[in-house]
Amino acid sequence: CTEEIGTYVTDDGRVVEPVTVDDEQYMSMVAMYRGTPVDDLQSECLYVPFVGRFAIPFVAAQLPFDEAVSLALVNLTMMMVALWAMLAALRSQGVTPRVFVVVGFLFAVGWNTLMVSAEVLTDPGVLAVVSVGWWLVVRRRLWWALALLAVSIPVRETVLILAPVVLAAGWFQYRDGTDDSGRTSGVRFTSLAAACVVVPVLSLSAWSRVGPEADASWDSAPSVTALLFNLGTLSFLTVVVAGAPLFVPALLQLRNEIRRAGWFETVTRPASVGLLGVCALCLWVFVSADLSPRFLWVGFPFAASMTADWLGEGHLGALLDRVRPERLVGA
Repeated sequence: CTEEIGTYVTDDGRVVEPVTVDDEQYMSMVAMYRGTPVDDLQSECLYVPFVGRFAIPFVAAQLPFDEAVSLALVNLTMMMVALWAMLAALRSQGVTPRVFVVVGFLFAVGWNTLMVSAEVLTDPGVLAVVSVGWWLVVRRRLWWALALLAVSIPVRETVLILAPVVLAAGWFQYRDGTDDSGRTSGVRFTSLAAACVVVPVLSLSAWSRVGPEADASWDSAPSVTALLFNLGTLSFLTVVVAGAPLFVPALLQLRNEIRRAGWFETVTRPASVGLLGVCALCLWVFVSADLSPRFLWVGFPFAASMTADWLGEGHLGALLDRVRPERLVGA
């Protein structure tokens, strides 16, 4: 495979440029689902892992617009779903109206929302799935969250972050002595723990037989080249700018909880598991691929939850209590 990546000509003749390999792969899959033979696709090869992320291109192929516009519209819709789910999770979490407004603003108006929410990628779809999944976890609908995970693998494999989060939530319910029915049940937790392993494995195996056939694999192994590239560009700076408004308060809240409850209890809480899992993902990407703020996005629901807890405590909480909510939204 000798790809020449730079421009993409849509089915109505519009030239999209510049494009990355991700853009070209997803737009090519939209064209494929509309009936273009694989040999005639503008992408010379379809690669792993992109072929496993076929859900968004498949939905976009049903729209009556060119490949790029269709992908952008689907992604914008996914962004709206994510915002609704995150706000619903905050409401279920029981935060004050003032904290609700502040955290909702930080979630909705940020680098990723402004720069990526209508791109020809799949990241808004992942954000929507994880946000809805987190809302289900907050509502203690853990089996529904696992079911959502099982059907969402084709959106992007990073939705698997929900599996350890669901497991952590199940552990806390079992440890506290209650489940959805109000009864202590080691059997229920054991079943849930087994499902958190079996469901992702079976779902990955099943969905891998549904997507397009790959011609090759895109190299994503750790390398010194990737590390030096990310250190020598603005990638790291943009990640900091995009993630700081939610991740810095969330990490401060993590520190506070470790001081109060100890490190083990803190890092095994559902939101902490999700937050630390995304941080680990970004460290992996830092040494294996082009680092982008998009990779932090999947952790926004967990970071928003912990940021809400942080804002509701101490001097900041008292300060927000003196501000009328209508002033926060300019009313």
